[in-house]
Amino acid sequence: MNYKLLYTSRYGSQRKIVIFDFKRGMMIELTIDELEKEELDLKLRQYIIKMKDQIDSGYWDYPI
Repeated sequence: MNYKLLYTSRYGSQRKIVIFDFKRGMMIELTIDELEKEELDLKLRQYIIKMKDQIDSGYWDYPI
């Protein structure tokens, strides 16, 4: 697995997701709506979808 979910936070009415990409050595910030974009790597989309229940429940929330 090249990705690790670091944390999520509320961004207006959305939830911002911060993921570390070990292959590229960088953090990726996105919202759930951005999963629809074709430019996102398929494995990244699959990883986020797998974690979606925890993301939606606020399990990974970090108050900013």
